[in-house]
Amino acid sequence: MGRQVKQIIVIREDITMPVGKIASQAAHASMGALFSLGRIYERQMIDKDLIGLFSEADHVDFCKFVINDPMKLWLQNAFTKIVLAGKNKEELIELEWKAKEMGLPVALITDNGKTCFNNIPTITALGIGPWWSDEIDKITGHLELY
Repeated sequence: MGRQVKQIIVIREDITMPVGKIASQAAHASMGALFSLGRIYERQMIDKDLIGLFSEADHVDFCKFVINDPMKLWLQNAFTKIVLAGKNKEELIELEWKAKEMGLPVALITDNGKTCFNNIPTITALGIGPWWSDEIDKITGHLELY
C-alpha cells in the first residue's frame, strides 16, 4: 500500500456558528485549498471575436491547474477529508503559515460577516490539502476531531 492522501479542514471552536454556517465554511476551506494546488495564471491573447465576452483588453488571465500525484490520487479515490478543531484564529493563522512553509496547498477562510458575526469579517476555517497524510500530520497531528 502506497502513501495515503487526505485533506484537513480546521474549524474554529472558540466562535459560535450555526451548523449550516459550519458546513459552508468547511466547504469553502476544502475548495479553496484544492484550487490553491498547482494554480498557474497565464496571460493569453484573446481571439478578436471573443473580446466582447471579456472586456476591451487584448489579454485576459486564465487559470490552469497542474494535477500532481497527491491531488490525482485524492481525486481518484475517496476524497478523504478530516475535520479538526482549532482553538482560535491565531492557531489557524499559525497552521496556515506552517502549511505554506512546507509548500502544502492551503486556504484560510474569512467569512464576510453578513449572516453571522455582526458584519465583522471573521476567520472561520482552514483547509490543508489534498496532500500526503504523513506531511499534513506534522502540522495538524496534535489537533482533536471537531
